[in-house]
Amino acid sequence: MTTKSQLMRLPPSEGDFIQKPSPINPTSLYIGAPVSYHVSHHTQICKSCGSYHAHNHVSLRILGGRGTIFRAVGRFEYNLPIIVHHNAPEYIPACLTCAQHINLSHLPPPPAMKESPAAVRAKWRVEGGKLVPREKGKKPTPTIQDLF
Repeated sequence: MTTKSQLMRLPPSEGDFIQKPSPINPTSLYIGAPVSYHVSHHTQICKSCGSYHAHNHVSLRILGGRGTIFRAVGRFEYNLPIIVHHNAPEYIPACLTCAQHINLSHLPPPPAMKESPAAVRAKWRVEGGKLVPREKGKKPTPTIQDLF
């Protein structure tokens, strides 16, 4: 029997096509011309305590052969224009500060999990367009006399 390592050492015969996967270079995914930096300003308003929380996301816009790519950056590398986007405030039910102290005991418990379709099929069967409960118990096994 030929092992996989032995097959790897065999030269390809005529008509065989060996395709090796090309290594993916992370920088090759971003081939193109950097155009600008984009700073997205996000604001969150806590419904519980009413405080404002803000954070920014900085990305580099690159025009490439496959279209526009936005890549997150940790520092500015090129002399490019900076475009600032102010996103609409997002309302959140609780922020990190008040989530540690919030009391949800006044809310109802979650609904009970519904039966899965497999469990329903195990209990019910369709007969004449109506759902009929399946008989519980084992079906009798036919004997040789029942077959004749």
